[in-house]
Formats: sequence, C-alpha cells, structure tokens
Amino acid sequence: MGQLLDGIIRGIVDKQTEIYNPVFLYGTPLNTIEAIEKLVELYSNKQPQAVINHVVGEHFTISLVRAIKEDRLEQYTKSLSACDLFILEGAEHLGGKMMTMKEFYGIFDKLWESGKQIVITGLTTPIKMACLEPRIRTQLEGGIIYNVDENF
Repeated sequence: MGQLLDGIIRGIVDKQTEIYNPVFLYGTPLNTIEAIEKLVELYSNKQPQAVINHVVGEHFTISLVRAIKEDRLEQYTKSLSACDLFILEGAEHLGGKMMTMKEFYGIFDKLWESGKQIVITGLTTPIKMACLEPRIRTQLEGGIIYNVDENF
C-alpha cells in the first residue's frame, strides 16, 4: 500500500474527519477492497467501541427496495446513519434510480452534518460516474479522491 493511501487511512483512524471527509477511493475492486479491509482493521483496533456500517452498493439498493416494500424505510435509513464510520463499497451500483439517490443523499447528508466519517469506493472518479446525481457527485468531489491503483 502506498504512502499517501496509508496516510489517508491513518487520518481517518485518527478521526480527522474535518480534513478527511468524505473520502472517495477508486480503482480495481481488489485494491479498493484491500484498502477498506485495512481501514476497518485499524479503525476497529484503535476505536473498539466505534460503530462501522460497511455496505456494498448493490446490497444498499436491494435492502432499500425491501425496506420500502415492508414500510421500514425510516428504520433502515436511521440504522445506516447511526455509525461512526460509514463505508459504501461500489458507488456505481447505486444505479441512478431517483429513489435510491434521494435516500442515499439523505443518509450522506445526515452523516456529514453529524461529523461522521464517510468513505466511498468506485471503479472510477465521481465526475465520471453518470449514475450519480449531481449533488452527490459535487459532495464527493469536495473531499479526498484517491486512485488506489497508483501505489499497489
């Protein structure tokens, strides 16, 4: 793992959320998964009481649809927002559906406003992800964007 990526991960672990928020890691799935695994391991070791919500993009969408059908949408979104570290793996799987984008933005906004750490991964940069709603893309572009493939 490269020095810069290691520094980003350590900044997150040290709870420097004002500097390192949101963090968008992009590149090959194998490398982004390895970076996320290291982050979760270090974060859990340093802050064992912390709540980490790690969600895969396609599971987010499936669970969201299920929550809507079962009239549990508010409960589902609250459960995702109740954490210290929120990780969404595979932003490209959000799919561009208006309801998915709306709910994801609501969760993102709630986490952001309460100073919680947000880490999102994808195959490419947010600006190249046409499936993302413009306001979400803008939020992601305001944080750290890092290509994990550069130093693996």
